[in-house]
Amino acid sequence: MPAPTAGREMTMIAGPIAYVGRLVALVATSFAAFLALYVAIRAYAPDPIVFYQGLSVVAASSVALSAVGWAISRTVPPAAQWVGHTVLVPAIAIHALLGYAFVITIPSLLDRSISIYVIAAVAQSGERGLTREELQAGFLRDYVSGTATIDKRLAEQLASGHVADSGGRLRTTERGERVYRVNRALAHILNIPSHYTEPPPAPTDPRAGTN
Repeated sequence: MPAPTAGREMTMIAGPIAYVGRLVALVATSFAAFLALYVAIRAYAPDPIVFYQGLSVVAASSVALSAVGWAISRTVPPAAQWVGHTVLVPAIAIHALLGYAFVITIPSLLDRSISIYVIAAVAQSGERGLTREELQAGFLRDYVSGTATIDKRLAEQLASGHVADSGGRLRTTERGERVYRVNRALAHILNIPSHYTEPPPAPTDPRAGTN
């Protein structure tokens, strides 16, 4: 009886393949919608904090995917195999992970990457090129001062609750201290240079200790 056995094996294989196909199609569709939404929001209502705006779009699109999928599965029974919970739940998880990966690797890097700045600055110089000194000066002028780099990063950390402004002096919150310790430990474990995780202390304020 080889034929029935082969038929059962094909059915067993076809089921998972069809499931994966539905999952991939749903994720691809939802991620395309996320990209369109993100591009539209950046075009018409850009937030200076690119990373957090990206995360908000990821969260909103994940909620929308969940709501639309649930509504379709309830109102269009034949579509349940496409948006039922066995497909919808993993699709939402994958959608959120893909969205986060996109936000942190493309918009955020374009917004803050020093490497991208270096490539652009050299490219903009044309055939003349740049000396290292010119590149350094341009970096301080355009990247550090010209884009309010510290102000932008500080706004992010104030919004996330890692840093608090107390009478004009910045201090880490409990959450910020935990992040600092984790970052420092990871840098040691992974043997990452400590330029950013353990910078030298700021010079002592000359007014400290005076009356």
